[in-house]
Formats: sequence, structure tokens, C-alpha cells
Amino acid sequence: MGTKETIIKSISWFGVNFYERRRLSEKKLNLEFDSVHCEDIGLYVIGKYPRLKYRNTSYSENFNWQWQVIETLRLTILNLLNNRVIEIIMVEDKISYLYNSFQKSNYDFIFRVTDLQNDKDWLSQLIYRTINEVNVKKHRDLNDYINAIMDKIIYEHGVYNNPSKTFVIQILKHYSKAFPWIHIDTKSKFLGLLENHNLKVAEVYIPRLSMQHKSLTDLDNNLLRVNKGYAHFTNCLKFEIEKELGRRKTSD
Repeated sequence: MGTKETIIKSISWFGVNFYERRRLSEKKLNLEFDSVHCEDIGLYVIGKYPRLKYRNTSYSENFNWQWQVIETLRLTILNLLNNRVIEIIMVEDKISYLYNSFQKSNYDFIFRVTDLQNDKDWLSQLIYRTINEVNVKKHRDLNDYINAIMDKIIYEHGVYNNPSKTFVIQILKHYSKAFPWIHIDTKSKFLGLLENHNLKVAEVYIPRLSMQHKSLTDLDNNLLRVNKGYAHFTNCLKFEIEKELGRRKTSD
């Protein structure tokens, strides 16, 4: 899919063009794969760590919260691709400074909605809805989507000691309220200053979650191995997630 070259942003002063960004092309990322069955991908962390334990403080925790955010968002987006309701579009922009004295090319990614979303998974619906909302903007980039998703889960302008942990816990809390077979047991110590939380998932559901999530994870690993475009997309996605999480972190 091509596009007519257009100016996205331009900054000039007294007729001197200091900055200009042009959209050169938009091309669909070709991903060829057989669809797999996967429901409730938003439960990825719950399916992988059905006995997760954590505290209301970060002291002595040995758990990579940020990686779980990255994995959860990447796999949820992949499942939207797997369900054929969105496509990834790679865009190429040309950026120039000081009246074209310095130029560089920049590649980014946007999403195109191709069908209605019928998956009842809460996180999948949230991301699908956010993509539609961001797509109203004439010019957008991958950061626009990630920023909007973060705002809906850990709230706009929120600042946290550990935004990754807050993100995951918000997801855990939502699903524990939605499903009676997911429970977060909380025990307080020292007049509530210290809280220990234990995630409990009914044993009968764990094998089904693990099997479905493994199917999607295997698909993800295969695409990373054979499709350079998808690998580049996931690297950009990781960068934007880390940037948005870092922006929401309190200063040390």
C-alpha cells in the first residue's frame, strides 16, 4: 500500500525551514501464518504465574515486572493479528533540518483495523478500541498507541515508584473481579503498612490457559525467527513501552 507524499510537520521562521517531516510511504507488513486458537490472552501473566506472590512494596522482589508488561502487550497485539482484525503498517518518513541541510529516514509502525473485534477478552477489547481511537488522528505513530493504552490502565499523568508493577497489578485486579476462579488473597502486617498478596487460580483452568498461551507464544517465536519486519516491529514496540513506563516513573 503506497501513499502520496505529505508533510506531517513543519517548523519555519522568517521563511527559513528549520524542521520538516514528510510521510513517504505506508506499506502493510506481510505476516504469513496459520491462525491458532487463543482466548483470554490478557490473562497471560496469570496463566504463566498462577501462584504469583507480591508485596505492596518493591523491597526484595525478584520479579521482572517490566518484561511481563512487554510480553503481555506484544502477545495481545499478536492475537489481534491472529484473529485478522488488525494489520501492521510500516511507515517511512523523511526528516530534514535547516532547509534540507541534514536529512534522515525514519521508520515507524501504525495499525489498521480490518474487521470487527469479537474476542471477549478485556485487554484485547481495550487495545482494539484504543487503536480505533488513535486512528482518528491524521498522523500517528506507534508511541501514540502505547501512550493511550498506558493512560487507560495506569491512568493519565500518574507517577509511580514501579509503573510496570502497577500496570500488571491493575490487570490482575480486573480479571480477579471478572472471573470467580481468580482470587487475590491479601494479608496485612504492621497496621497495614505491609501487605502480602497471593494470586490463586483454580487448578482446573491452569492447563487450558497454559496450552492456549503456549500456542500463541510459539507463533510469536516463529515469526521473530523468520520475519525480519515483525522482529523490527517488536523491537520498536519494546522501546516505546519502556519509554512510556520510564516517563511514568518517579524520580530517584
